[in-house]
This record gives sequence, structure tokens and C-alpha cells, in this order.
Amino acid sequence: MSSKKVPPVTFSKKWQSPELCLVTEKSQGARSVVLGLWLPIGSRFEAPGFMGLFHLIEHIVFKNSKTLKLVKNIESVGGDVNAFTAHENTCFHVTVLQEDLPLAIEFLSSIVRPLKISDKDFLKEKDVILQEIKSHRDDVEDEVHRFFMKKTFHGSGLSHSISGEEEDVLGISISDVKKAHKYYYEKGVKLLSVTGSFDQNKLEKLVSLFFKNPKKNINRTQLKTQKINKKSFRYYLNLTSELTPSFSNSNSNSNSNSNSNSNSNSN
Repeated sequence: MSSKKVPPVTFSKKWQSPELCLVTEKSQGARSVVLGLWLPIGSRFEAPGFMGLFHLIEHIVFKNSKTLKLVKNIESVGGDVNAFTAHENTCFHVTVLQEDLPLAIEFLSSIVRPLKISDKDFLKEKDVILQEIKSHRDDVEDEVHRFFMKKTFHGSGLSHSISGEEEDVLGISISDVKKAHKYYYEKGVKLLSVTGSFDQNKLEKLVSLFFKNPKKNINRTQLKTQKINKKSFRYYLNLTSELTPSFSNSNSNSNSNSNSNSNSNSN
């Protein structure tokens, strides 16, 4: 009975900047690469009156002209692009062949660039979200889960749905979206996971090239969101405990002074 040798897998993590942690799992037996850009923001951190904000932003970023063009380029070479918002995190993920890795990294970096969207596209995407909310209510399984979360986690951010409520989504302005995107996407802590076949040195150079962080300071008290604990980010991703000191020490000053954010709920 012959046994096939399992291709070696190597795991590494490295902070490319105070805001961006790169986690890689290299497999010599693969021909494709899967990348995920993870942000520790989700529906549980939304303030009353702004339920559905992060889910709306996830949709809106794809309306950036450059981002939309990159999505089409990736799909034209057989790649796959998608995203999701959860209660505690948001993820943008892409699968490409190893030779198309630069295209994938450029796409993910465009997600955290300044948000440029017209009022027309903004209103159009809000309408998409509103239709999505209505469709969820027609799904019995979704309604049961919604009821369960509401009763089980009453009083916490986990009790409301990820898509938000119709009246809240209608009330969110383009200014609200841009402020939140500017803080959490452009300046907030994030994790880039890469798995598959790639050259580690070339990967790190590509990430450094495309993920250049803007130097603008953001006034967090203007944001309609609750405080986010970066230490718990590792929990969302089920990563090893090795990440604990890195997340604890990384860019902690940007959230250490953010406890005033919770008072934005009362505005």
C-alpha cells in the first residue's frame, strides 16, 4: 500500500504596519491562493439608530470605481470575489491562481482606500439592503434565527440582525458611511490572511506596496458606533494564541482613547 507524501505547510505572521497584520499559511501542493481581509467590526458594535451600518458599508465599497474595475479583472481571469458581514467581524475574500496574486492584493487594498461614491449609487445600494431585509422576513429559517438572537441576547449588540432595521438604514447618511469607513477601514486594525502557493518575500513586498496607510487623524467621537475591543479579534478568526501579544500591543492607542465613543450613542 503506497502512501503519498503530504506537501509541507508553513505558518507565519507579521505586522506589516501598526494597523495591518499579515498571517500566511503556505502550501507547496497548491496552485491557487485564497486571501481574506478581516476587520473586527460587525453588527454587535453598532449604536442604536444605526443598526445595519457595517453591512451597508460592506455593500457600498464595491461601488468604488477602482474596486469595481478590479473585481471585473479578477473574474475575467477565473478568480472569485465575495464578502460578508457578521455580528463581530467583516471579511472580504478572493481566490485566484498564484500568478494573479498581485491583482488580488490590489483589490483588497482598494477596499481600505478613501470611499468615493455618488449620491445616486449610495441611494441605490440602500434600496438593495432594504429589499434584502424584506426578503429575510419571508424566510422562515431567518425569522426563527432572528427571534432566537433577539430573545437570547436581549440588551446586547448581538440581539439585532446584521442587515439592521428598515428605519435605521433609511436614516443612515452618506456622511455617516464615509466617517465610519474612514476610521475603521482606512485607519482601523485589520488582518490579511493568505493561504496557498506563493513566495513569502514577494507577498510581503506586494502588501507593503499596496497597503500604504494614510496619515490622517480621525475624530472617533463623530462616529455612530460602540467601542470595539481589538484583543478579541483573534477570537473571531480562531487563530493561535501567538496572536495575543501582537493584538494587545498593536496600535492600542487608537482604541485606548476611544472609550468616549460609547457616548456617541446618546447623540
